[in-house]
Amino acid sequence: MKNRKEDQFDRILKRTLDSQADHVRVSPGLKYQIRQSINESEKEKTVMKIGKKQKWAVAVAAVLILGSITVAAAGKVTGYRSHSRSDVQQIHSYADVAEVEEMVRYPLKAVETFANGYALKEGHIANSEAVDSEGNTVDAFQQVYMDYEKDGTVVTLVEEQVKDYKKTDPTLPNSTLIECGDITLTYNADPYKFVPPDYEPTDEEKEAMAAKELYISYGADEITETEYHFLSWEQDNIRYLFMCYGKEAPGAEELTEMARELIEMKE
Repeated sequence: MKNRKEDQFDRILKRTLDSQADHVRVSPGLKYQIRQSINESEKEKTVMKIGKKQKWAVAVAAVLILGSITVAAAGKVTGYRSHSRSDVQQIHSYADVAEVEEMVRYPLKAVETFANGYALKEGHIANSEAVDSEGNTVDAFQQVYMDYEKDGTVVTLVEEQVKDYKKTDPTLPNSTLIECGDITLTYNADPYKFVPPDYEPTDEEKEAMAAKELYISYGADEITETEYHFLSWEQDNIRYLFMCYGKEAPGAEELTEMARELIEMKE
């Protein structure tokens, strides 16, 4: 049986996917397919028997992947599948990063401990596939997930190669662009409110929801609120993304400084 946090995560995942579908520069047909897939999954009450870390992997992949589809796909790549296991950790310490780099065959950037105290805890590889409209695999690629922790708060770092058919749109709604030297960072802070089934949003909340400034998810036992933080950028054909949530999670300024440490790393 899932606990309340897991139920909340499932709803956040659905909302994340749904909201990202609005932010993607794709054809109306592909956007409709994305929404239909999400809605059908919700209707059927499908429960994925996976652990919390796997759900993080799915959510991050959703943000990276859905936020990366462009018209360049031209009828070829229409979706993605991502697989990872929470019980298989290839990274247990900073010393393991070099070995994982050899496994994925693209350069990784990592530190043992960031200046703000977030220390590398563990990490793993996720195997993903780009598929066509019939579900056939067009390309296979890997993403690396690294969890950094401080005082119980986790910041997840994701790294993957940029593909020709996966180019980000730098003008996503509700995004803040931050210049870091010659690199542009994209920051998003998405507020989520979990409410009981009979909750009635205020007029102000309805306006915020319409503007994608608030996401309300029904089914909770009591009203709770949290905020998800995302910071992404590209450098030397690698895409990086930080993701975290909660009251103690780093915001734009702190995540930017963490990104700067990686950006300024020497090869």
